[in-house]
Amino acid sequence: MKETGRFTSSPVFVIGIFSGVKMIGTGYGSSLKMGEQRAAKDALIKYYAKEVKDFKLASLTGDEEQVTFFEQPSL
Repeated sequence: MKETGRFTSSPVFVIGIFSGVKMIGTGYGSSLKMGEQRAAKDALIKYYAKEVKDFKLASLTGDEEQVTFFEQPSL
């Protein structure tokens, strides 16, 4: 995406990872490889660090008496 000082002793590269036209991660580094690794890590963190709740808590549904955490032993 961007670069500055490529032929100096301290270059900086800014890299972006895209999915289609949507940018999903960015990273920077003193080399292209370092920037790519940071961008990939950023994309993975953004994707997997989201909390997805595909369940309902008993306290929200009103079914507290129907919730069991352990199987009841049969005597």
